Amino acid sequence: MTHILLIILTVSIADHQTKDFEFEIPYSNRGECIEAAKEIDFSSIITGNIINTKSECIALNFKEI
Repeated sequence: MTHILLIILTVSIADHQTKDFEFEIPYSNRGECIEAAKEIDFSSIITGNIINTKSECIALNFKEI
């Protein structure tokens, strides 16, 4: 595992309260992580509530001891 796909799901309800949920998914290479991130970003409005996602690939740095 060399990269983590960080997904932030934001839900905004009608009275302007927001709640964020974070998900982390491990990937073995940067290319797969970037492709997955492209497919996840979206926004939608459902009965006055807004659902928004943002995603980002984060490289993991390992040091040998």
